Amino acid sequence: IGLAAELFAKGVQLAPGRFDMWNNLGNCYKAINKDEESKACWEKALNIPGRKPLDYADLWNNFATSFVNVGNPKGGLPYIQKSLELVPEHGEAKWNLALMELEQGHYEKGFGLYGSGFKTKNRLFRNYGDSVPVWDGTSGKNVIVWGEQGIGDEILFSSMIPELMKISNKVIFDCHPRLVNIFKESF
Repeated sequence: IGLAAELFAKGVQLAPGRFDMWNNLGNCYKAINKDEESKACWEKALNIPGRKPLDYADLWNNFATSFVNVGNPKGGLPYIQKSLELVPEHGEAKWNLALMELEQGHYEKGFGLYGSGFKTKNRLFRNYGDSVPVWDGTSGKNVIVWGEQGIGDEILFSSMIPELMKISNKVIFDCHPRLVNIFKESF
């Protein structure tokens, strides 16, 4: 990421009117926790006219993510709203809105939007085959539970497995390999 940031920084010196370079430089800075620099780059990109609505929606979404990453979901809401006004079905913006809602304790709304993250190319979706549909919450089904946010979330949300076991025919828990033994003992 550091090398990419250096290359994009050189690129914007050579071609300061390149929207994509300013946006990508901002993304690089965000990835290495240079928050002020990332926002300054996105501001430059916002001031380059003649872009498609999707481009600007992506930028507003980028601004919002900078608030999600520092635990200030309310601060990011106006930016997400701008993104979704431009492109109502913007998958990443809906995903970030889901995270903002969850961080604020608005679980029903947050989890209602959570699935939009799988429509982006940045979320891990496991496909267990064409004959395995996404579970719709119906009781009495065979259910596969899998983690996609990391070990900490797998441990946290595993507390719901006993409840799921009560309403399901069978629960298959596809967890991180480091958690297999502890979950075998627990369930």
